[in-house]
Amino acid sequence: MLVEKLGPVKKCNIELGQETILLGKNNSGKTYISYLLYGMYKRVDQEKLRFLEEFLGKLIDTRSSLTIQVDKSEMSKYLIEKIVEDLNTNLIKDLPIIFNASQNDFSETKLKIFNSDFEDFFEKSLARTKSANEKISLKGITSTITLNIKNMEEYWEVTLEELDSLFDEENDLDFDRTNKAFLKVAIIFFSRKVFAMPSILYIPAERNGINVFRKELSIKRSTKSFDINSESLPSEKYPLPISDYMKYLNRIDLTVAEKFLDKESRINIWNRFSADILKGKYEYDIEQNEYYYREIYSTNNEKIKYKQKKIPLQISSSSIKSLFGLEYYIKYLFSEGDILFIDEPEMNLDPENQTKFAELLVELSKLGVKIIISSHSDYLIRSTTNKILNAKVNEEDINCKVMGYYFNVNDVRTIGDLSEVEYIDIFDDINVKLEDEYFLLKNMLNQKESN
Repeated sequence: MLVEKLGPVKKCNIELGQETILLGKNNSGKTYISYLLYGMYKRVDQEKLRFLEEFLGKLIDTRSSLTIQVDKSEMSKYLIEKIVEDLNTNLIKDLPIIFNASQNDFSETKLKIFNSDFEDFFEKSLARTKSANEKISLKGITSTITLNIKNMEEYWEVTLEELDSLFDEENDLDFDRTNKAFLKVAIIFFSRKVFAMPSILYIPAERNGINVFRKELSIKRSTKSFDINSESLPSEKYPLPISDYMKYLNRIDLTVAEKFLDKESRINIWNRFSADILKGKYEYDIEQNEYYYREIYSTNNEKIKYKQKKIPLQISSSSIKSLFGLEYYIKYLFSEGDILFIDEPEMNLDPENQTKFAELLVELSKLGVKIIISSHSDYLIRSTTNKILNAKVNEEDINCKVMGYYFNVNDVRTIGDLSEVEYIDIFDDINVKLEDEYFLLKNMLNQKESN
């Protein structure tokens, strides 16, 4: 993606990895780019249904039987081209909605999306569909329409079944109704199973205040849902990522969520998060309508026990406040194919917890979650790099390119794959400067005292 004149960003070319880290100085454009990427993926998630309908509709309308073959590479190529064409035409028009700002603020902004920006995304989407056969049904008032899908190496064979309700009074097949039913169920399958984006979550730097005052910042005061066809701007004051995070918090229900802690990978990574970083867990009191934090009492054989004392979220430590929305996501929601944005993940964390948090994010990315973060933390960057290098040393099966970009007040510099970078001068130069200054001042002080 090529971006020009967006806020303080004069020009940059962003290539996303499985984990992408935007680092550098304050007010240099990191948040602008992360907001832009979030809005881009939201648009892709909404528009893919239209493109799937166009592609599958042509196959179904021209079929000679109740079976179609969907070529994997042909579909990927079609969707990539359509998505990129749509983004290059409309994403810049969405900027006032994404940022909740005037169109005049983007009068000089230029955006260019490339096919390569989505090739890796669709390659991973295809890799996730590993089952040999699958069925999906759509239940209506008078009928159930079922598709039988065979997953071949180069194509899907999709067959429409259970057709009794699609015959007319003279027992002839009603092709118009058949095609509409076929297309409807096929779109559901491919949007959910093949090119799915299970969750797109943005955790903003403003999360401490939002987490604490989520009741006051009610859903009615957040922006309207993201409508790319809207001709008028929302009157509220929140950019789209902030608004969506507020809506996300309003949907959290720990009393229901306990039923869904079922995936072993999710349990394992949440146990690490709870024990190593959060050092506790959150609970919801129905009677008080309040969230509480409980500290860990002990850990034994991967079983965690918690203290009885409950601390109201609003008087817990700043680090506990900052992790509230993320804990729920890690414990109950994350799935392969998700896209997770975190602005300043190191916020309110000590250096040790920053390094542990970095390791956890790499583990999430290895499980298929696409991570995009903005950070100022040397500890987080180095811990991320070491985690990837350790996996390579131990020949672990890992596909996690970590791309880094350094934002300065004048430009954006591509660092590249951090696992291939031995020296990060933006951090190392500062450390050397501080050490040199320390020893110089110590020598000056010693000389003064000796005189």
